[in-house]
Amino acid sequence: MHRADCPNFVNIPPEEKKHVLGVRLGSKTDVSYSYITEIQILLVLRSGMLFWMSKVLTEVKVPVKNL
Repeated sequence: MHRADCPNFVNIPPEEKKHVLGVRLGSKTDVSYSYITEIQILLVLRSGMLFWMSKVLTEVKVPVKNL
C-alpha cells in the first residue's frame, strides 16, 4: 500500500499500473458502519515495516485481532 505521493508509487512502471487498486481508509470520525473481514498484506520486509503498519492501523482505529 502506498500513498499517492509516495515516490515508489509515482515512479511505478507503466506495465505495473494495471495491478494498482485504489483504497480509501475513510474518516477517523465516520463510525456509521463497520465490517468484519480478513485481510492479507504481502510486502517486502524492511526494518520497521511491521511497526509502520501497526501505527497506521492504530491511527485509523482499525482493531487488529491477529498478526
